[in-house]
Amino acid sequence: MKEAGLPVRRGNGWTVAAFTAVASAACALLALALGQDANYDQQNYHFYAPYALFNNRILYDIFPAFSGPTFTNPIPYLPFYWLAWNAPPMLIGALLGALYGLAYAPLYLLATTVPPVSARRSGPAAMVLAALGLTGAVAIAENGTTFIDNLMSALVLSGLAVAAVAMPSLARASPMRAIIWAAIAGFPVGLAAGFKLTMAVYCVAFVLAALVVPRRWPERMAVAVAAGVGIGIGLLVAGGPWFAIMWAKTGNPIFPFFNQVFQSPLAMVESYRYDYGVQDGLWKALLFPFLVVSGQVMATGVPFFDLRVPALYMLAIISLPLLAIRRRHPPFNLAARFVLVFAAIAYVLWLVLFSIWRYLLPIEMLAPVLITALVGVIVPAARMRRAAMLASAALLGLIALTTRPADWGHVSWDRELYGVRVPPIPRPDQALVLMAGTAPTAFMIPFFPARIPFIRLEGFSGGMWDTSRGLYRIGEERVRAHQNDIYVLYGFDQEASARTVAGHFSLVFDRGGCQTVENRLQPVDAPDGPFLLCLLRRAEGAP
Repeated sequence: MKEAGLPVRRGNGWTVAAFTAVASAACALLALALGQDANYDQQNYHFYAPYALFNNRILYDIFPAFSGPTFTNPIPYLPFYWLAWNAPPMLIGALLGALYGLAYAPLYLLATTVPPVSARRSGPAAMVLAALGLTGAVAIAENGTTFIDNLMSALVLSGLAVAAVAMPSLARASPMRAIIWAAIAGFPVGLAAGFKLTMAVYCVAFVLAALVVPRRWPERMAVAVAAGVGIGIGLLVAGGPWFAIMWAKTGNPIFPFFNQVFQSPLAMVESYRYDYGVQDGLWKALLFPFLVVSGQVMATGVPFFDLRVPALYMLAIISLPLLAIRRRHPPFNLAARFVLVFAAIAYVLWLVLFSIWRYLLPIEMLAPVLITALVGVIVPAARMRRAAMLASAALLGLIALTTRPADWGHVSWDRELYGVRVPPIPRPDQALVLMAGTAPTAFMIPFFPARIPFIRLEGFSGGMWDTSRGLYRIGEERVRAHQNDIYVLYGFDQEASARTVAGHFSLVFDRGGCQTVENRLQPVDAPDGPFLLCLLRRAEGAP
C-alpha cells in the first residue's frame, strides 16, 4: 500500500500474532517474577466493586471504598473477581500479565505505519519499538496487576492502529468508506472510556485528530463525526449497563462524578474529579514532565524514573518550528501526523484534567514510536537516514537503560490470594461496621457475614465528610439509629482516626474488644501493622 508515493511496510497477520504471543508469554513470566499484586486500589475497590454488584450491596454499604471508587464501573474487574475465588494466585498473575502483552499487536502495527518519510522500517526495528512500548516505568509496574490502565491503553492503541493502517482509505477513499473506517477505529477507544472514565480524554483527542485527515472540510467533519459515533457505541457497550444501574439507583449515570450537572440528591454538588496532581502555575505545568522525572513532583504516589515522556515532550518542542518551515513538504506521512496530533491533544487534556501519570500510559507506550518520528523531523531521514537511525537508537537505548519502574506493592506468592480470617462476631445479623482511616479495607468485606453493613464517613485525607446531605446523611442516620453491636475497622497505625469516628457517634472502644483481621496483604508483621476490628459501646451519659 502506498501513501503520497511512499511505501508503507506492514507485517502480515501471522507475524503480528506470533510476536504478540511471545510478548504475552514474556509479560506473564515478568508478572510471576514481580510477585503477587497488592496495590492499594485492588484492596480498596477492584475486588469489592464486583462483589457489591453481584450481592446487591450498592447503597447497602455506604462509601466502603471512599466516595468515587465505590461506584467505579465493576464490569472490567469481573474476570479478576471470578478468578480470585476460583484460581490459584500464580495463575491469576500470569493471566493478567499475558493480557497486558496483547498491547504489543497495535504497537507493532503503529511502528510499521508511522515511520519518517522515505524511511523503510524493517520488521526487526518495529519489533524493538513495540517491545520498548511495553517497558516503560508505569507499563512494567502495571504488568500482572489489577490496574486496568494497561488494558484500556491497549484498546486506545488498537483504535489508533486501525486508523493508521486505514489512513489511505480515510484520506482518499469514497466518503462512505472513510466514514466506516473512522467509526471502526473509534469503537475500541470508546470501549476504553466506557470501562474507565479517565480514558475519555483519548476519545476527545481521537475525534479532534480526525480533523487532520486531508479531505475537503465537509468530509473531514463527517469523518470526525463518524469517529465520534464509533466512540459513542463503544462507550455504551462497555459502560452502558453500569450507567443504567447508577441512573436508576442515584439519578446520576456516572455517580458521583459531575454531580454539579446531574444533581443527584445522594452526593454533593461538585465534580468529584481526581485533580490532586494538577499543577497550580503555568511554569509548573509547562515543565511538568521534567519535574516528575527529577522527583520534584510525585505524579504516581510512588517513585519511578523514565525519560520517555520528557524526551518526547522536548523533541515535540524542537520540532514545532521545523514543521512550520517544512509545511509544504511534511517530513512524515499522514498516519504519523494523525498519531502525533492525537498524542499532543491527549497530553494537554490529561495535563489540565488529571496530571496523574498512570492515566498517561497510552502516551508512554507510544513514546518510542513517536520519538523516532520526531527524530526524523529534526534529522531529515531522506538526507541523513543513517544519522537519524543512530540518533533514535542512542536516545531509546539511554531511555531503556535508565528506566526505573514504579511499584505499587507486591507480596510473595501463596496458595490463597487474600487469606482473610474474620474474627468471631457473636451476633452478625445485628452488627454494623464503621470504617475509619485511609487504609484500604474494603477487600475484606466479602469475607464477613453477608448481612453486616459497612459505613465509611471519612475521606481519603482523613476527617469526617459533611454528613448533612445525601448518602453521607443517610450513613449518619443509619449509624445513629442502630441499637445493636457496632464495630470499627481500621489500620493499626490509624487508631486516632478510629477514635475520632467513634467519638462522632458518642461511642468508645470496648475494653478488650479489639481483634486482628488476618490477611495476606496486610499481615500482622506489616510495616503499617495489621487491620483491627474493635467493638464499640455507648459512652457513659451518651443519649
